[in-house]
Amino acid sequence: MCPEKVQDFNNVSLSRNTVVRRIEDLSANLKLQLRDKACAFEFYSIACDESTDATDTAQLLIFLRGVDDNFVCTEELLNMMSLKGTTTGKDIFEAVSEAIEKIGLKWDKLCGVTTDGAPAMRGERKGMASMLCEKVKHSGGEAVKMHCIIHQEALCAKTVQLDDVMDTVVKTVNIIRARGLYHREFQAFLADVDSEYGDVLYHSEVRWLSRGSVLQRFYALRSEIDQFLKEKGRPLPELSDPLWLANLAFLVDLTHHLNILNKNLQGKEQLVSHLYAHMKAFCVKLRLF
Repeated sequence: MCPEKVQDFNNVSLSRNTVVRRIEDLSANLKLQLRDKACAFEFYSIACDESTDATDTAQLLIFLRGVDDNFVCTEELLNMMSLKGTTTGKDIFEAVSEAIEKIGLKWDKLCGVTTDGAPAMRGERKGMASMLCEKVKHSGGEAVKMHCIIHQEALCAKTVQLDDVMDTVVKTVNIIRARGLYHREFQAFLADVDSEYGDVLYHSEVRWLSRGSVLQRFYALRSEIDQFLKEKGRPLPELSDPLWLANLAFLVDLTHHLNILNKNLQGKEQLVSHLYAHMKAFCVKLRLF
């Protein structure tokens, strides 16, 4: 890659201190660029989401979308803030206020707040979105609070359960992957039979897109899984049941379509009219499905 630049690459220092310093310089430069753009915003809106990381620390993500007088839209991650103590609506409100004021944005230009449906976010009196809208009102502006359309779609998708299928699939995947020996033997078995895939996937409730991927992989490897479990003396009778297999195939197809919809709702420069069109089109397709 870039053979004519070999010497330039060799001259780059990779010591820990140098790398850290350069990352900090890049971060500071990006903040300055965003602050310069924010000064020209005629209106802006924010989207907030709070989740817990692997160390049980609550992390608040704040996304910003602003438009200037030339109708040029800017979308950027405004800040990621760690909430060390409680995560009440007031705590989240104070963190968001700090991020907005630090970047130099004016409160009367905030026109929209998008969150998930958690009480700390959308509570009528003590929710973060309500407090922000109240603050904007006192500053002479008007903000609308909205429920994230992707979160709503994910909640609706959870109603498609078919528990007998999902429970069996998750239990079977856990049998194969939870034990190191089984897992290694299964991977070796797939390599021996020259399978298209090398492993099954775990399902995570937090990542809703994973359900479709897990089901699709399980369906593609159903004959290999059946053969492997029979060799281990733990046959799965459902894999010989035509009705169960039909339900599995139905769920694979439906979650595949839901995943396509979900990905269409994500990405930069999406307008609410585009998202609404995707949802209406999917509702029409559901009748055909």
